[in-house]
Amino acid sequence: TCKYNISSSFVSQPMHMTLLHSIQQCGILQETLSAIAFCNPVEEFPEIAPMPIELLKVFRMAQLTVRYLLRSQDMLTQALTQLTQDNQRAHGVINSLSSASS
Repeated sequence: TCKYNISSSFVSQPMHMTLLHSIQQCGILQETLSAIAFCNPVEEFPEIAPMPIELLKVFRMAQLTVRYLLRSQDMLTQALTQLTQDNQRAHGVINSLSSASS
């Protein structure tokens, strides 16, 4: 079960506080998604015993979907990091060529 209150109203907060709060909630949501993606529902929810097989199937499909999304996020983060490094190297080469031609 999710013990975090993900939804909140930010109307009365200044913009920088809203952004900070959103970032914190994103971290909480990320942790919650990871916990859900890799938990055993039978152990996690013992109050639902025996757990209906249909519910287990739906939960498992949700887990696989979340795992796919987390993996995609990791791959995109790695690609972005690589592109940023390549961009910085290219700027360094361009700057050194500009300095050499001056």
